[in-house]
Amino acid sequence: MSVYFGLLIFCVISSMIGRGLTINRFDIRAKIVDVLPFLALFVVSAFRYQVGKDYGIYVGTYDLIKTGQQARIDIFTYWVMKVMASLNLDVQYFFIVSSFIVNYLIYLAVRDQSKDRTLSYYIYICGTLYFASMN
Repeated sequence: MSVYFGLLIFCVISSMIGRGLTINRFDIRAKIVDVLPFLALFVVSAFRYQVGKDYGIYVGTYDLIKTGQQARIDIFTYWVMKVMASLNLDVQYFFIVSSFIVNYLIYLAVRDQSKDRTLSYYIYICGTLYFASMN
């Protein structure tokens, strides 16, 4: 649990720092600080192990697909797993890819639509939406 608390503090502080740096849109420091919450959310989510109620289900499904069997899952997940299995990648890469997609879309929404990024990241993590993205 301390990892998630540290993640919350990091995202809130970095977005607060970014709030002061976004005066000049072309400032490279502002762009780096702007992407820090996304990177932190992505890394924690991507490299989790045995986290989420369906973690074992995804591992089992990936093993089925890797052996050439059919699995009853949504088509996008199936094709991502199929491509990864054809490349003989470990199942952890599926969690990396899915974490990137989910958290990048959240980052884009917060960046483009939020008036208060700090509050948006706080709600995303504390409102359990971040934890739901791992299920």
